[in-house]
Amino acid sequence: MNARVLVDTNVLVYAYDRSAPDKQRRALDVLDRLVISGAGAIST
Repeated sequence: MNARVLVDTNVLVYAYDRSAPDKQRRALDVLDRLVISGAGAIST
């Protein structure tokens, strides 16, 4: 069983923010790992 990780909306914003390439790269790395592991969750 995988632990669930609640993804903060800031991570989603950084994933699309081209004005901050370091934050964008880090956010995309985090999201990729969460997708691969199936552990990510977004609150409704």
